Amino acid sequence: MAIVISDIHGDIKKARIFLEYRPDIEHVILGDLVDSFNFGSTLQKELECLDLILRSNSTLLWGNHDLAYTDKPCWPPYSRLPDSLKPISNMMIPHVGRFRVAHAVDGWLCTHAGVSTMLAKNLPDLPMSSCDVNRH
Repeated sequence: MAIVISDIHGDIKKARIFLEYRPDIEHVILGDLVDSFNFGSTLQKELECLDLILRSNSTLLWGNHDLAYTDKPCWPPYSRLPDSLKPISNMMIPHVGRFRVAHAVDGWLCTHAGVSTMLAKNLPDLPMSSCDVNRH
């Protein structure tokens, strides 16, 4: 059994509740760990939430918001992050190896919002990398 959540978006209260629930079983976060600035969050709150998640042993999947903070963002709007958000990148980049594009657990294949072929070419740990993803 696994506990699965998506789109925490820097909400530390949501992250704490998720991580504290049934800590003895696997926790999977389906991406979008950060970027709640439209909901009144601050950089400090985002960093606290991200730190809590990164210190956990949760399985982490890429979300489009998370990719913005890597050194290889996949979409043009994300390639122009303001310097004020560099602390998020600085915290996330050392953990890039922990993130997955997809994760199979309990008979389910978990992704953030599907798997694009562009992501498949740029990110490691894609379980379908040897498949013809265009057929499906």
